[in-house]
Amino acid sequence: MLQTYKATLRGNRLEWNDVAPQELSNEQPIAVHVTILDQGQALPSHTTGQQMAAILEQLASGHMLSFISDPVAWQREQRGERTLPGRED
Repeated sequence: MLQTYKATLRGNRLEWNDVAPQELSNEQPIAVHVTILDQGQALPSHTTGQQMAAILEQLASGHMLSFISDPVAWQREQRGERTLPGRED
């Protein structure tokens, strides 16, 4: 089974983003496959979380979802849930 590890290619070196493969501990050459991601999928910036928080704050302050009168029922409808046998409301 192939294992996937996240890394950044800098010049001709790979820098592991997460835990490095244990197979590398013996300094033996290891065959790898490298997939270059689209530019839109490049490394996420460290500010991604801050940007997301700002957008969520804007949504919350703008009452963008105030048309939903019953959030639980709306979410159930979005997921296409069905009532389970023996668990009627």
